[in-house]
Amino acid sequence: MAPCDIYSIGLILHCMPNLYQFVFTLIRDRCLSPFIMDLIDGQNWQEMLTSRVPYLKKFDFHISLLKHGEPLDLDNIVNSFRCLVNLYHQWDMCISRWEYWPNILFVSR
Repeated sequence: MAPCDIYSIGLILHCMPNLYQFVFTLIRDRCLSPFIMDLIDGQNWQEMLTSRVPYLKKFDFHISLLKHGEPLDLDNIVNSFRCLVNLYHQWDMCISRWEYWPNILFVSR
């Protein structure tokens, strides 16, 4: 658990070109900054993964965001990662969305 940005992750991956599995978990419980928006853009990940880790076979990316009323288009985020599925035909993309409503359990849609 450490604060990071897309540039720092790219530098780390550059040092591990033979990486074949990468698990990344993003947890953000405060306001969404431009650094966070870079991390939830699938195009950024596509560029970084294809140029830094050519032997990658598995990429697990878990995102947990608490928005605090901030506007966030989840469909755009999901669609930005479709480029990875198109590039890596053997990959699967699984998506689950959760919303929290006070006094109600988590509801999946």
